[in-house]
Formats: sequence, C-alpha cells, structure tokens
Amino acid sequence: MKKLPLSLLPTFVAVGALYATAGGGLVARSHAADGQTAAVSVAPTGLPQTPKGLARLQANGVRLTHLGGELGLDGYMAQSADNHLQSIYVTPGGGIVAGVMFDADGRNITAMQIARMQQRIEAAQVEAQAAQKQASAMGAGLGLAPGQDLQAVSSATPSVPEPPPQDRSPSAQDTLSGHGLNQFQASPVPPAPAQQAPAQVDPTSLLARSRSFISSYDKNTFLNDAEHTGYFSFDSKVPGVPTVIMVADPKCHYCHNTWPVLRQLALDNKINIRIILASVLSGQGSEEAVDALLSNPDVDRVWNEGQGSSDDKPIMEVVSRGSQQWQRADAIRQQNTSFALRYIKRGTPLLAYVGRDGQLRTAEGPNDLAGFLGDI
Repeated sequence: MKKLPLSLLPTFVAVGALYATAGGGLVARSHAADGQTAAVSVAPTGLPQTPKGLARLQANGVRLTHLGGELGLDGYMAQSADNHLQSIYVTPGGGIVAGVMFDADGRNITAMQIARMQQRIEAAQVEAQAAQKQASAMGAGLGLAPGQDLQAVSSATPSVPEPPPQDRSPSAQDTLSGHGLNQFQASPVPPAPAQQAPAQVDPTSLLARSRSFISSYDKNTFLNDAEHTGYFSFDSKVPGVPTVIMVADPKCHYCHNTWPVLRQLALDNKINIRIILASVLSGQGSEEAVDALLSNPDVDRVWNEGQGSSDDKPIMEVVSRGSQQWQRADAIRQQNTSFALRYIKRGTPLLAYVGRDGQLRTAEGPNDLAGFLGDI
C-alpha cells in the first residue's frame, strides 16, 4: 500500500454533511451505502457474516485494511483495484460512511489511524525480512530445499498467506486439521517458580542453539498448568510429532509473524500446534478480541483464516456481549491470561515444546525461531 501524506487527508471528503458518532466525534461524509445488516451479524448457522456494505465493496475488488474502532465506529482503508484510497467507517446500522473522522476536540482521528497503519506496515516489512532469514535457516536444518514452503511462508505480508502450490492433495488449507476449544475447567494458577540462568551452549548448529532455550521451569508443572487453560489446536497427519504451545495475544504483531512459520511446519507434518489466547497487551482492545475469538464455536477455523493471527483481518463477533457464551469466553480469557502472566517475563508470543531429548524449551518472541525449534 502506498504511503499517504497525512496533509492530503481532507481531500477525501466531498461536499456533504457532518455526522455525530456515538463517541462524541464527527465524521465528514461524502456518501453512504444503503446496507441494513448490523455491523456484526450472525448467519443462521452461527457463522460470521461480513456487513453488507463491506461485502459489496469486496465483491467489486476493493481491499480493506482495518484502521481501528475509535469513537464507536470501525474504520477501514479501502483500496480500489486502480489503487485509489479512501477511509470509510461502518455505522451501527450497517451503513458505510466515507470521509474523515474528527473527535469532539477537533483532532483528526483518521490521520492518527492511518499513521498507526503505516507504522505497522513498516514494522512488518522489517520483521518479515528477519523472519525470512530465520525460516530459511530452519528450512536448511530440516532438509528443505531453498525456496520450499518454509521460506515462502515468511513473506513481507503481515496476513496469513495461502501456501504456494504443492504436491499435496487435497489442498494445503484442507490438510491443516483444527480442533475447537477444549473442554475447559478453570483452576487456580500458583505463583511462578524462580528461573535460573540457561547454560551457555555452542551456537554452531540448530540443535546446539536449541539447547539455549531449555527452560528452567519444571516441565511437569508447566505442562499441567497449560493443560488447565482453554486452547484450540492444529494437528499434523503424522503421529508422535512434538506439540508446540503458542501463547498469543490477537493484538500482538510478533504473534502474527510467528504463526505462518508454525502453520507451515504443521502442514509439513513436523509439529502439532496448541494455541492459548490471552490478553497480555492491556488497553489495546486485547480483552474484547480474545473474548470474541473464544466465544466463536469455529475459533480454530477463523484463526487459520487470519482473524487474530494477522494484522489486517478484523475479528468478527458472532455472539452478543453479555451472553452466556461471551461470559464463558471471558472466564477462559482470564484463566489463560493468569497462566500467560505467570510465565511471560518480556512479551508474546510465548512458545514451548518438549524436544526429542525430553527437555522443555520455552521462548518469548524469539529472535532465533529456527534455533528454538532446532530439536523438533
């Protein structure tokens, strides 16, 4: 997406009217769609639907990037097939308002949202380059040829990509078997045990590098605590492969970068994956995002499609806030977050697995993902 000079934002607004938002701000309108569907609707089957106005835009080839939900309106940057850009907002009634949003103090909210979007894109490009180097190194350690799936996954796009064509049947999307939320039973989480400094190891091989991630946490305690969280999983087709636990915050950009690498390893039948969602990034909408995902009966499917696992796909709410399903999801989120905060010292994602040597390995947002996974 091309970078937008923020000084040009007012040129988006055609002659029209100012509309008040529920949050006390104003949206300068140029036109509105006539959709009547609620901003988040539920199909008879319980699956999420895209609001009618957004679906109409997407059907016409418009790409949408979520800008945020300030002042009670979800905002998107719409990019047409000929690369024209327009900021739009979804009203509570399902309509689409195109223009620039100002708050009650006259601040240009749209400009602030676009600035954040540009920062995310620039950060994604830098981190994706590092992730590509890690994936290439890991591919060599796993015997993959240059350019094979593992390298292809670590591309510059922050969304979950469709894997390239492979000699697999059925498609790669179908071969990643997901399991919905486990039968969660809440239990108290004890205080975190004291950590010890990891032993110094020879960094000349993946296996040696993986030993630097051997955890000081007691393996049985950690795995038992993880078992008492609410999680969903993706299994390979090969029995006996290790399970990588990923504690993720759906608002965490580093989690979004890590997921495609793990996903490809599962597709290649190297690992199983267990996802534990937690709200670690307080104040960034993390709590609502986790609740929305955990209350979705198809949480494994929507995660695999990019909801919560990528930067640019909005998370759809399929049950009403305050409903029994939402309250249950919120209880699971709190239990998961207690587990996460017990073991996370720096940030998400927290990754863990038991290597072939029987020892627990843990890492937080690892810079050396290839080395961490060197004993799978």
